Amino acid sequence: MAKHYTGEIIVIDTTTNTEILPRVVVGNQPNSIAVSPDGTRVYVTKQYVGLVSVIDAATNTVIATVPVGAMPIGVAVNPAGTLVYVANRDSDSVSVIDMGTNIVIDTVLVAGGPIGIAINPAGTRAYVTNIWAGTVSVIDTTTNAVISTFAVGAEPYGVDLNPTGTLAYVANYGDNNVSVIDTGTNTVVSTVAVGDGPLPFGKFITNDTNTPPDPTQQLSDLLAYVTGIGPGKSLAAKVGAAQTALAASDTAAACDSLQALINETTAQFGKKLSTEQAAHIIDAATEIRTQIGC
Repeated sequence: MAKHYTGEIIVIDTTTNTEILPRVVVGNQPNSIAVSPDGTRVYVTKQYVGLVSVIDAATNTVIATVPVGAMPIGVAVNPAGTLVYVANRDSDSVSVIDMGTNIVIDTVLVAGGPIGIAINPAGTRAYVTNIWAGTVSVIDTTTNAVISTFAVGAEPYGVDLNPTGTLAYVANYGDNNVSVIDTGTNTVVSTVAVGDGPLPFGKFITNDTNTPPDPTQQLSDLLAYVTGIGPGKSLAAKVGAAQTALAASDTAAACDSLQALINETTAQFGKKLSTEQAAHIIDAATEIRTQIGC
């Protein structure tokens, strides 16, 4: 973890829950931290001097310092362990660092005030929260080009994705809520009210290493949930249609029924369905669609 005002990185032995000394001195008020997938490198943004410190995790020493943009805050490493992405708030840009050379190889311009950043599990997209613009920019990591920018809530801060990469979650500090984004369409499918000033940062969604659930059981659970809520029996009818189609090995029809369920749930958000109900249904239906290969 970063000790902002002392310029130190604290390393904790997770076996004993004790601090490993000495601390790593990086200086210049460190902010955010990202660790390479193999655990050998640690990347630390230093917002007030426009630098990223690279730490060798085996020796806990700084081995490189990389100049990036102005006010770098968010940092993320791609799953392949080859590239680091840094959100530069005051440059309205994202720096792309080659991990092999510790050199910035590209700079991607985004909207106002990029602050949080997350990479999808496939490593193909980077999601950037723009705190001043109230938007999220999506970067194609193959071309390092912005392919979509869309509105979320006021002052979006942290962003992370679910383990399958189908949904992104954005904490909107200024609106006291979380936007749920369908990454297939880059649209907000739900907004969840939370407490005042949500400020999660870095990776805040855990990876579930358990065996994926059975779609048939998921549909049964979803049917039980939607029965008796919403506009009449239409939600339950759509889940039932998906069950029938899946049992007949008609994946396309099951996908269509689940998408129709998502569409109706979105239309009934704040009307016949509460925020919590809508979010639960959309999340469950989206997850089932992913499981069956829609």
